[in-house]
Amino acid sequence: MFMSTLSVTKGNLLGKIVLFALLAASLILSMVPSSAFASSGAPVPVITGIPSQPTGLSPTPLYGAVKLTWNAPPETNITKYIVQYREESPGGTNPWTSVTINSATAYLGTTIGGLYIDNTSYEFRVKAVNSNNLQSLPSASVYAFPKNAP
Repeated sequence: MFMSTLSVTKGNLLGKIVLFALLAASLILSMVPSSAFASSGAPVPVITGIPSQPTGLSPTPLYGAVKLTWNAPPETNITKYIVQYREESPGGTNPWTSVTINSATAYLGTTIGGLYIDNTSYEFRVKAVNSNNLQSLPSASVYAFPKNAP
């Protein structure tokens, strides 16, 4: 009998703690203006934190170069992109070369030139950088063979 009374007492205490937490959260949320919440379909502003990865990276081989395009992450505070490339190698052991694209989110592409090694495949990826200078994880890699000079 004592054990079941103790269990009920603990259960009531836990219930009171949960109720208190819910009331406190409700009170805090009631003090936040509704303008702080994004409306449906609006971009979600992100002030801090690591940005999402760019998506849809797509290569177009050119003569001695590769044109790259990608989709912006959803954050509104992206200030630049870092495009990385390297010669494809077994196990991905070659070092990355980085090119910084200082531009707003509207600029979603670039051309990497100087790729004149015949029959060499290159691996490309892109990272987003936000206004806090935090970098996203890299996008999925894509591979391309630049066209040889005619």
